[in-house]
Amino acid sequence: MSQSAIPAQPITGPTEDCSDCYLVTMKYENEQPFCSKCLIGHLVGENTLLLPRVLLGTNAPKVLSVLGFINFNSFSQGVFYFNFERVECIDSGGLGALILAKKKVIPKDVEICFINIQPNIYRVFSMSNLNKLFMLKKA
Repeated sequence: MSQSAIPAQPITGPTEDCSDCYLVTMKYENEQPFCSKCLIGHLVGENTLLLPRVLLGTNAPKVLSVLGFINFNSFSQGVFYFNFERVECIDSGGLGALILAKKKVIPKDVEICFINIQPNIYRVFSMSNLNKLFMLKKA
């Protein structure tokens, strides 16, 4: 896969509290805030899920529920990205939810790539041998 297929710029936005976490199930529009405290994932474009600051077993099902709204058959690139740019903490429940999403929700012909992974999170993936299951791209 070429580097040009990976979204070029990090997704950034305001860090204020949006006062009510929400799930975006459409393309990102500039007027929608990104809350630094949200524990919900945001679908950015047709094939990238921006993950929240914390991905735990307690919030992972809600974060990954957006995958049910995606028509994976319409992908032109055949790759779905999980953007880890904001992720600071992940536990075994979060890892399990990502594996479950790959095995049960996302079709086998769609490749999964984790992008913008911070070094501490990358170490967790490497120690868990998830680098054999997913494509990993450091920040």
